[in-house]
Amino acid sequence: MIDLLRSRLEKYSATNAVQEEQALKETLQAGPWKDQNTVASAEWLGDTMTSKIKTINWPLAAQDVAPFLPAAEQMSLSLWSERFFADKVSKLVQAALVDDE
Repeated sequence: MIDLLRSRLEKYSATNAVQEEQALKETLQAGPWKDQNTVASAEWLGDTMTSKIKTINWPLAAQDVAPFLPAAEQMSLSLWSERFFADKVSKLVQAALVDDE
């Protein structure tokens, strides 16, 4: 892993700490946003999380998680739904936007 990172970082000619940090970020960036000029913001994160939330089968997810929770906490899984989690994301985004002001 270290050798892979080293070989990728050699492609950059960073001359200061800021450039080195950017090179490291670009080297470590992976996943669906790789090679995209994505600017992470509260709105972007909210939209991305909401899109993912819409793809999840919440009853099945709750069923998968239930065996790992104490019996007293398993009742809370009945709350799991697209609306429940989308509302949580919306509140987090709104709080982040207020903090940025």
